[in-house]
Amino acid sequence: MALAPAPLSRRVLAGGLDALALAALAGLVVVVPAWLTGVLMPMWSVLAVLVGYAVLPLVTFGRTPGLRALGLELVSADGGPVDATKVLMRETVGRGLLPAAVLLAVPVTLATRALGLGQGLVFEGVQLLFFQVALVLFGLAVVGHLMALGRPDRRTLADLMAGSAVRVFEPAPTVADPEVALFTAQRTQARRRAFWTAEAMLVALVVGLPVALEAGAGSSEARLARLRRETLEEQLKYEPTNGAIADEVAEALDAEGDHRHAEEIREKFRQAHLAAEREREQTLRASWAKDETSTATTAALVELLDDQHRIDEALVVYRRYVEVKHEPERRVGLAKWLWERRRRPEAIAEARAALQDDPTLTDTHALLGKMLLEHGDPDCRAELYLASLESPTDGEVQDDFDRANEEHGPLTTAELKALKAQHARRAPTK
Repeated sequence: MALAPAPLSRRVLAGGLDALALAALAGLVVVVPAWLTGVLMPMWSVLAVLVGYAVLPLVTFGRTPGLRALGLELVSADGGPVDATKVLMRETVGRGLLPAAVLLAVPVTLATRALGLGQGLVFEGVQLLFFQVALVLFGLAVVGHLMALGRPDRRTLADLMAGSAVRVFEPAPTVADPEVALFTAQRTQARRRAFWTAEAMLVALVVGLPVALEAGAGSSEARLARLRRETLEEQLKYEPTNGAIADEVAEALDAEGDHRHAEEIREKFRQAHLAAEREREQTLRASWAKDETSTATTAALVELLDDQHRIDEALVVYRRYVEVKHEPERRVGLAKWLWERRRRPEAIAEARAALQDDPTLTDTHALLGKMLLEHGDPDCRAELYLASLESPTDGEVQDDFDRANEEHGPLTTAELKALKAQHARRAPTK
Protein backbone atom coordinates (compact mmCIF):
# COMPACT_ATOMS: atom_id res chain seq x y z
CA MET A 1 0.00 0.00 0.00
CA ALA A 2 1.39 3.39 -0.98
CA LEU A 3 2.34 5.71 1.85
CA ALA A 4 0.38 8.92 2.26
CA PRO A 5 2.89 11.75 1.73
CA ALA A 6 3.37 14.39 4.40
CA PRO A 7 1.94 17.83 3.62
CA LEU A 8 4.50 19.81 1.64
CA SER A 9 4.07 22.91 3.81
CA ARG A 10 5.01 20.98 6.94
CA ARG A 11 8.03 19.48 5.21
CA VAL A 12 9.20 22.95 4.17
CA LEU A 13 8.81 24.25 7.73
CA ALA A 14 10.64 21.24 9.14
CA GLY A 15 13.46 21.72 6.63
CA GLY A 16 13.70 25.40 7.51
CA LEU A 17 13.95 24.66 11.23
CA ASP A 18 16.65 22.05 10.60
CA ALA A 19 18.59 24.42 8.33
CA LEU A 20 18.59 27.19 10.95
CA ALA A 21 19.65 24.80 13.69
CA LEU A 22 22.40 23.30 11.53
CA ALA A 23 23.79 26.74 10.65
CA ALA A 24 23.78 27.85 14.29
CA LEU A 25 25.44 24.66 15.53
CA ALA A 26 28.00 24.69 12.72
CA GLY A 27 29.05 28.21 13.62
CA LEU A 28 29.20 27.33 17.31
CA VAL A 29 31.38 24.25 16.93
CA VAL A 30 33.78 26.14 14.68
CA VAL A 31 34.09 29.32 16.75
CA VAL A 32 34.43 27.74 20.20
CA PRO A 33 37.44 25.49 19.40
CA ALA A 34 39.04 28.34 17.44
CA TRP A 35 38.52 30.70 20.40
CA LEU A 36 39.96 28.22 22.90
CA THR A 37 42.87 26.81 20.89
CA GLY A 38 43.46 29.06 17.89
CA VAL A 39 43.03 26.02 15.61
CA LEU A 40 40.25 26.39 13.05
CA MET A 41 38.83 23.26 11.40
CA PRO A 42 35.62 24.36 9.63
CA MET A 43 35.19 21.38 7.31
CA TRP A 44 35.53 18.81 10.07
CA SER A 45 33.32 20.74 12.44
CA VAL A 46 30.51 21.28 9.94
CA LEU A 47 30.54 17.62 8.89
CA ALA A 48 30.40 16.56 12.54
CA VAL A 49 27.32 18.74 13.04
CA LEU A 50 25.76 17.22 9.92
CA VAL A 51 26.24 13.68 11.22
CA GLY A 52 25.23 14.50 14.78
CA TYR A 53 22.16 16.58 13.97
CA ALA A 54 20.72 14.85 10.89
CA VAL A 55 22.20 11.42 10.21
CA LEU A 56 22.24 9.93 13.72
CA PRO A 57 18.67 11.04 14.66
CA LEU A 58 17.30 9.75 11.37
CA VAL A 59 19.06 6.41 11.70
CA THR A 60 18.03 5.99 15.34
CA PHE A 61 14.57 7.56 15.48
CA GLY A 62 13.68 8.39 11.88
CA ARG A 63 13.22 12.03 12.89
CA THR A 64 15.35 15.16 13.02
CA PRO A 65 14.41 17.89 15.51
CA GLY A 66 12.68 19.73 12.67
CA LEU A 67 10.66 16.69 11.63
CA ARG A 68 9.82 15.98 15.26
CA ALA A 69 8.56 19.54 15.81
CA LEU A 70 6.23 19.28 12.79
CA GLY A 71 5.06 15.76 13.60
CA LEU A 72 6.77 14.04 10.67
CA GLU A 73 9.09 11.07 10.25
CA LEU A 74 11.34 9.48 7.63
CA VAL A 75 10.57 5.89 6.63
CA SER A 76 11.44 3.53 3.81
CA ALA A 77 9.10 3.08 0.89
CA ASP A 78 7.48 0.11 2.64
CA GLY A 79 7.03 1.99 5.90
CA GLY A 80 10.01 0.51 7.77
CA PRO A 81 13.21 2.18 9.00
CA VAL A 82 15.73 3.45 6.46
CA ASP A 83 19.16 1.80 6.28
CA ALA A 84 22.00 3.85 7.81
CA THR A 85 24.06 3.99 4.61
CA LYS A 86 21.04 5.18 2.65
CA VAL A 87 20.34 7.85 5.26
CA LEU A 88 23.95 8.99 5.01
CA MET A 89 23.72 9.20 1.22
CA ARG A 90 20.33 10.94 1.41
CA GLU A 91 21.50 13.66 3.78
CA THR A 92 25.02 14.30 2.53
CA VAL A 93 24.52 14.12 -1.23
CA GLY A 94 20.79 14.02 -1.95
CA ARG A 95 19.84 16.91 0.33
CA GLY A 96 23.10 18.75 -0.44
CA LEU A 97 24.38 18.98 3.12
CA LEU A 98 27.90 17.82 2.23
CA PRO A 99 28.43 20.40 -0.54
CA ALA A 100 26.73 22.94 1.71
CA ALA A 101 29.32 22.17 4.38
CA VAL A 102 32.12 22.84 1.88
CA LEU A 103 30.50 26.10 0.79
CA LEU A 104 29.81 27.14 4.38
CA ALA A 105 33.47 26.61 5.22
CA VAL A 106 34.37 29.66 3.12
CA PRO A 107 32.48 32.40 5.04
CA VAL A 108 33.14 30.66 8.35
CA THR A 109 36.88 30.61 7.71
CA LEU A 110 36.95 34.22 6.52
CA ALA A 111 34.84 35.42 9.45
CA THR A 112 36.91 33.69 12.13
CA ARG A 113 40.13 34.94 10.58
CA ALA A 114 38.77 38.47 10.44
CA LEU A 115 37.89 38.23 14.13
CA GLY A 116 41.36 36.88 14.91
CA LEU A 117 40.02 33.61 16.33
CA GLY A 118 42.26 31.21 14.45
CA GLN A 119 43.83 30.11 11.22
CA GLY A 120 42.16 27.70 8.79
CA LEU A 121 43.62 24.21 9.03
CA VAL A 122 41.49 22.36 6.51
CA PHE A 123 40.07 24.82 4.01
CA GLU A 124 43.63 25.69 2.94
CA GLY A 125 43.64 22.40 1.04
CA VAL A 126 40.27 22.81 -0.63
CA GLN A 127 41.22 23.62 -4.18
CA LEU A 128 39.13 25.66 -6.58
CA LEU A 129 37.98 22.53 -8.43
CA PHE A 130 36.71 21.00 -5.17
CA PHE A 131 34.79 24.19 -4.44
CA GLN A 132 33.26 24.23 -7.93
CA VAL A 133 32.18 20.58 -7.65
CA ALA A 134 30.51 21.36 -4.32
CA LEU A 135 28.69 24.27 -5.94
CA VAL A 136 27.36 22.04 -8.74
CA LEU A 137 26.25 19.31 -6.30
CA PHE A 138 24.49 21.87 -4.13
CA GLY A 139 22.66 23.18 -7.19
CA LEU A 140 21.54 19.66 -8.10
CA ALA A 141 20.28 19.16 -4.55
CA VAL A 142 18.21 22.34 -4.80
CA VAL A 143 16.70 21.13 -8.07
CA GLY A 144 16.09 17.74 -6.44
CA HIS A 145 14.05 19.40 -3.69
CA LEU A 146 11.93 21.19 -6.28
CA MET A 147 11.06 17.82 -7.81
CA ALA A 148 8.65 17.25 -4.91
CA LEU A 149 6.38 19.96 -6.31
CA GLY A 150 5.62 17.92 -9.41
CA ARG A 151 5.30 14.46 -7.86
CA PRO A 152 2.09 13.12 -6.32
CA ASP A 153 4.09 11.30 -3.61
CA ARG A 154 6.06 14.50 -2.79
CA ARG A 155 9.34 12.60 -2.87
CA THR A 156 12.51 14.53 -3.56
CA LEU A 157 15.64 13.39 -5.37
CA ALA A 158 17.11 12.56 -1.96
CA ASP A 159 14.11 10.31 -1.20
CA LEU A 160 14.46 8.53 -4.52
CA MET A 161 18.17 7.93 -3.90
CA ALA A 162 17.54 6.44 -0.45
CA GLY A 163 14.24 4.73 -1.21
CA SER A 164 12.63 6.81 1.54
CA ALA A 165 9.57 8.94 2.09
CA VAL A 166 8.40 11.51 4.65
CA ARG A 167 5.02 10.91 6.26
CA VAL A 168 3.04 12.11 9.25
CA PHE A 169 4.41 10.50 12.39
CA GLU A 170 2.51 7.45 13.58
CA PRO A 171 3.19 6.37 17.17
CA ALA A 172 3.90 2.68 17.68
CA PRO A 173 0.76 0.75 18.68
CA THR A 174 0.40 -0.34 22.28
CA VAL A 175 1.61 -3.91 22.83
CA ALA A 176 -0.57 -6.05 25.07
CA ASP A 177 1.99 -8.79 25.68
CA PRO A 178 4.13 -7.76 28.72
CA GLU A 179 7.22 -9.59 27.48
CA VAL A 180 7.04 -8.02 24.04
CA ALA A 181 6.45 -4.60 25.63
CA LEU A 182 9.48 -5.10 27.90
CA PHE A 183 11.64 -6.17 24.96
CA THR A 184 10.49 -3.17 22.93
CA ALA A 185 11.22 -0.79 25.82
CA GLN A 186 14.69 -2.28 26.35
CA ARG A 187 15.47 -2.01 22.66
CA THR A 188 14.33 1.61 22.65
CA GLN A 189 16.52 2.39 25.67
CA ALA A 190 19.50 0.68 24.03
CA ARG A 191 19.00 2.71 20.87
CA ARG A 192 18.82 5.93 22.91
CA ARG A 193 22.00 5.06 24.82
CA ALA A 194 23.79 4.29 21.56
CA PHE A 195 22.53 7.55 20.10
CA TRP A 196 23.70 9.72 22.99
CA THR A 197 27.02 7.86 23.17
CA ALA A 198 27.63 8.60 19.50
CA GLU A 199 26.63 12.24 20.00
CA ALA A 200 29.01 12.55 22.96
CA MET A 201 31.83 11.09 20.88
CA LEU A 202 31.20 13.62 18.13
CA VAL A 203 31.23 16.50 20.60
CA ALA A 204 34.46 15.17 22.13
CA LEU A 205 36.06 14.98 18.69
CA VAL A 206 34.90 18.44 17.65
CA VAL A 207 36.30 20.05 20.80
CA GLY A 208 39.02 17.57 21.69
CA LEU A 209 40.78 17.21 18.36
CA PRO A 210 41.81 20.88 18.10
CA VAL A 211 42.83 20.86 21.77
CA ALA A 212 44.92 17.72 21.21
CA LEU A 213 46.56 19.24 18.16
CA GLU A 214 47.29 22.46 20.01
CA ALA A 215 48.55 20.76 23.16
CA GLY A 216 50.48 17.92 21.56
CA ALA A 217 52.11 19.58 18.59
CA GLY A 218 51.27 23.25 18.87
CA SER A 219 49.10 25.19 16.52
CA SER A 220 49.12 24.63 12.78
CA GLU A 221 51.42 27.62 12.37
CA ALA A 222 53.87 26.21 14.90
CA ARG A 223 53.90 22.86 13.14
CA LEU A 224 54.52 24.48 9.78
CA ALA A 225 57.27 26.63 11.28
CA ARG A 226 58.92 23.59 12.83
CA LEU A 227 58.67 21.68 9.54
CA ARG A 228 60.31 24.58 7.70
CA ARG A 229 63.04 24.79 10.33
CA GLU A 230 63.77 21.06 10.02
CA THR A 231 63.90 21.36 6.23
CA LEU A 232 66.28 24.32 6.39
CA GLU A 233 68.43 22.59 8.99
CA GLU A 234 68.80 19.63 6.63
CA GLN A 235 69.68 22.02 3.81
CA LEU A 236 72.27 23.68 6.04
CA LYS A 237 74.20 20.41 6.14
CA TYR A 238 74.89 20.84 2.42
CA GLU A 239 75.34 24.64 2.59
CA PRO A 240 77.15 25.17 5.91
CA THR A 241 78.33 28.66 4.92
CA ASN A 242 74.86 29.98 4.02
CA GLY A 243 74.39 32.69 6.63
CA ALA A 244 70.75 33.41 5.77
CA ILE A 245 69.73 29.80 6.36
CA ALA A 246 71.81 29.54 9.55
CA ASP A 247 70.23 32.70 10.97
CA GLU A 248 66.69 31.55 10.16
CA VAL A 249 67.27 28.11 11.71
CA ALA A 250 68.81 29.62 14.85
CA GLU A 251 65.98 32.14 15.24
CA ALA A 252 63.40 29.35 14.81
CA LEU A 253 65.13 27.28 17.49
CA ASP A 254 65.16 30.28 19.82
CA ALA A 255 61.43 30.70 19.21
CA GLU A 256 60.94 27.03 20.14
CA GLY A 257 62.93 27.58 23.33
CA ASP A 258 65.87 25.40 22.26
CA HIS A 259 68.55 28.04 22.83
CA ARG A 260 71.38 25.54 23.23
CA HIS A 261 70.74 24.02 19.82
CA ALA A 262 70.41 27.52 18.34
CA GLU A 263 73.85 28.49 19.66
CA GLU A 264 75.30 25.25 18.28
CA ILE A 265 73.94 26.15 14.84
CA ARG A 266 75.47 29.63 15.06
CA GLU A 267 78.84 28.24 16.18
CA LYS A 268 78.89 25.64 13.40
CA PHE A 269 78.18 28.38 10.88
CA ARG A 270 80.96 30.57 12.30
CA GLN A 271 83.47 27.74 12.07
CA ALA A 272 82.38 26.79 8.56
CA HIS A 273 82.48 30.43 7.47
CA LEU A 274 85.98 30.92 8.89
CA ALA A 275 87.22 27.77 7.18
CA ALA A 276 85.74 28.89 3.87
CA GLU A 277 87.25 32.37 4.26
CA ARG A 278 90.69 30.90 5.02
CA GLU A 279 90.49 28.73 1.93
CA ARG A 280 89.34 31.69 -0.15
CA GLU A 281 92.15 33.86 1.19
CA GLN A 282 94.74 31.25 0.28
CA THR A 283 93.34 31.05 -3.24
CA LEU A 284 93.30 34.84 -3.64
CA ARG A 285 96.81 35.28 -2.28
CA ALA A 286 98.11 32.63 -4.66
CA SER A 287 96.45 34.39 -7.60
CA TRP A 288 97.64 37.82 -6.46
CA ALA A 289 101.22 36.58 -6.06
CA LYS A 290 101.18 35.63 -9.73
CA ASP A 291 99.78 38.99 -10.86
CA GLU A 292 99.92 41.92 -8.43
CA THR A 293 98.45 44.24 -11.08
CA SER A 294 95.11 42.40 -11.24
CA THR A 295 92.45 44.87 -10.14
CA ALA A 296 89.78 42.20 -9.57
CA THR A 297 92.03 39.94 -7.47
CA THR A 298 93.38 42.87 -5.44
CA ALA A 299 89.88 44.22 -4.77
CA ALA A 300 88.62 40.78 -3.67
CA LEU A 301 91.59 40.18 -1.36
CA VAL A 302 91.42 43.67 0.18
CA GLU A 303 87.67 43.31 0.74
CA LEU A 304 88.11 39.91 2.41
CA LEU A 305 90.79 41.22 4.79
CA ASP A 306 88.78 44.39 5.43
CA ASP A 307 85.66 42.37 6.33
CA GLN A 308 87.76 40.50 8.88
CA HIS A 309 89.00 43.84 10.31
CA ARG A 310 92.56 43.06 9.22
CA ILE A 311 93.10 46.60 7.99
CA ASP A 312 96.91 46.60 8.20
CA GLU A 313 97.16 43.47 6.06
CA ALA A 314 94.67 44.89 3.58
CA LEU A 315 96.69 48.11 3.43
CA VAL A 316 99.88 46.21 2.59
CA VAL A 317 98.14 44.56 -0.36
CA TYR A 318 96.52 47.82 -1.53
CA ARG A 319 99.77 49.82 -1.32
CA ARG A 320 101.70 47.16 -3.21
CA TYR A 321 99.07 47.23 -5.93
CA VAL A 322 99.32 51.04 -6.19
CA GLU A 323 103.12 50.90 -6.37
CA VAL A 324 103.09 48.24 -9.07
CA LYS A 325 100.41 49.97 -11.16
CA HIS A 326 102.14 53.36 -10.69
CA GLU A 327 99.00 55.29 -11.60
CA PRO A 328 98.20 58.42 -9.55
CA GLU A 329 94.47 57.70 -9.80
CA ARG A 330 95.02 54.44 -7.91
CA ARG A 331 96.75 56.37 -5.12
CA VAL A 332 93.75 58.70 -4.89
CA GLY A 333 91.55 55.61 -4.49
CA LEU A 334 93.84 54.39 -1.70
CA ALA A 335 93.54 57.81 0.00
CA LYS A 336 89.74 57.58 -0.05
CA TRP A 337 89.86 54.00 1.26
CA LEU A 338 92.10 55.04 4.16
CA TRP A 339 89.92 58.04 4.97
CA GLU A 340 86.80 55.88 5.17
CA ARG A 341 88.60 53.69 7.72
CA ARG A 342 89.60 56.72 9.81
CA ARG A 343 93.29 56.41 8.92
CA ARG A 344 93.38 60.18 8.35
CA PRO A 345 97.12 61.03 8.41
CA GLU A 346 97.86 58.18 6.00
CA ALA A 347 94.97 59.21 3.76
CA ILE A 348 96.24 62.80 3.59
CA ALA A 349 99.75 61.57 2.82
CA GLU A 350 98.51 59.40 -0.06
CA ALA A 351 96.43 62.26 -1.50
CA ARG A 352 99.47 64.57 -1.38
CA ALA A 353 101.64 61.91 -2.99
CA ALA A 354 99.08 61.52 -5.79
CA LEU A 355 99.20 65.28 -6.48
CA GLN A 356 102.98 65.21 -6.48
CA ASP A 357 102.87 62.46 -9.10
CA ASP A 358 100.31 64.35 -11.18
CA PRO A 359 99.34 67.90 -10.14
CA THR A 360 96.57 67.99 -12.77
CA LEU A 361 94.49 65.21 -11.24
CA THR A 362 90.83 66.21 -11.43
CA ASP A 363 89.09 66.89 -8.10
CA THR A 364 92.10 65.78 -6.06
CA HIS A 365 92.71 69.29 -4.65
CA ALA A 366 89.09 69.35 -3.50
CA LEU A 367 89.51 65.92 -1.90
CA LEU A 368 92.74 66.85 -0.13
CA GLY A 369 91.32 70.21 0.93
CA LYS A 370 88.26 68.58 2.52
CA MET A 371 90.47 66.04 4.31
CA LEU A 372 92.71 68.78 5.69
CA LEU A 373 89.67 70.84 6.70
CA GLU A 374 88.19 67.92 8.66
CA HIS A 375 91.60 67.23 10.17
CA GLY A 376 91.97 70.85 11.34
CA ASP A 377 94.99 71.62 9.14
CA PRO A 378 95.22 75.25 7.89
CA ASP A 379 96.77 74.00 4.64
CA CYS A 380 93.21 73.16 3.65
CA ARG A 381 92.77 76.79 2.49
CA ALA A 382 95.40 76.49 -0.22
CA GLU A 383 94.07 73.17 -1.53
CA LEU A 384 90.47 74.39 -1.53
CA TYR A 385 91.48 77.63 -3.28
CA LEU A 386 93.22 75.61 -6.01
CA ALA A 387 90.09 73.44 -6.23
CA SER A 388 87.94 76.58 -6.66
CA LEU A 389 90.19 77.70 -9.50
CA GLU A 390 89.76 74.27 -11.13
CA SER A 391 85.97 74.28 -10.66
CA PRO A 392 84.77 77.86 -10.16
CA THR A 393 81.09 76.83 -10.33
CA ASP A 394 81.33 74.05 -7.74
CA GLY A 395 79.22 75.30 -4.83
CA GLU A 396 80.41 72.59 -2.42
CA VAL A 397 84.06 73.55 -2.94
CA GLN A 398 83.22 77.21 -2.38
CA ASP A 399 81.33 76.38 0.83
CA ASP A 400 84.32 74.41 2.14
CA PHE A 401 86.69 77.24 1.23
CA ASP A 402 84.50 79.79 3.07
CA ARG A 403 84.43 77.51 6.13
CA ALA A 404 88.23 77.15 6.00
CA ASN A 405 88.63 80.92 5.93
CA GLU A 406 86.32 81.25 8.94
CA GLU A 407 88.21 78.64 10.96
CA HIS A 408 91.80 79.52 10.01
CA GLY A 409 91.59 83.04 8.64
CA PRO A 410 91.79 84.14 5.00
CA LEU A 411 94.87 83.69 2.83
CA THR A 412 97.04 86.72 2.25
CA THR A 413 97.12 88.49 -1.07
CA ALA A 414 100.59 87.14 -1.71
CA GLU A 415 99.48 83.58 -0.98
CA LEU A 416 96.53 83.92 -3.31
CA LYS A 417 98.75 85.33 -6.06
CA ALA A 418 101.22 82.45 -5.66
CA LEU A 419 98.46 79.87 -5.80
CA LYS A 420 97.04 81.44 -8.96
CA ALA A 421 100.45 81.26 -10.56
CA GLN A 422 100.83 77.63 -9.47
CA HIS A 423 97.46 76.82 -10.97
CA ALA A 424 98.38 78.53 -14.23
CA ARG A 425 101.63 76.54 -14.51
CA ARG A 426 99.88 73.23 -13.81
CA ALA A 427 96.81 73.85 -15.93
CA PRO A 428 96.75 71.49 -18.93
CA THR A 429 97.56 73.13 -22.28
CA LYS A 430 94.57 73.49 -24.57
